[in-house]
Amino acid sequence: MNGHFYFEIQANDTQRAAGLYKGVFGWKFEQVYGLPVEYWRIDTGGSRGGLLKRPAQPQPPQCGTNAFVV
Repeated sequence: MNGHFYFEIQANDTQRAAGLYKGVFGWKFEQVYGLPVEYWRIDTGGSRGGLLKRPAQPQPPQCGTNAFVV
C-alpha cells in the first residue's frame, strides 16, 4: 500500500485494549496527557493510530458499530 493512513480505536477499557493489541500485533502505546479525553498514540511500526476512551455508550448490537476511524 502506498502512502500513510491514520486510524483510531475507541474502547471502554483502554488498558485492556492496549494490552490486547500489544500482545497480538506488537504495537507500542504512548499516553498523551492534557487532552479532554484519555488518549494513547499507537505506533504500529508503519501506520500511526490512536486509542481513546469511548466518549459515549456503544450502540445496541442490532445497530452496528461506531467505534473505529480510518
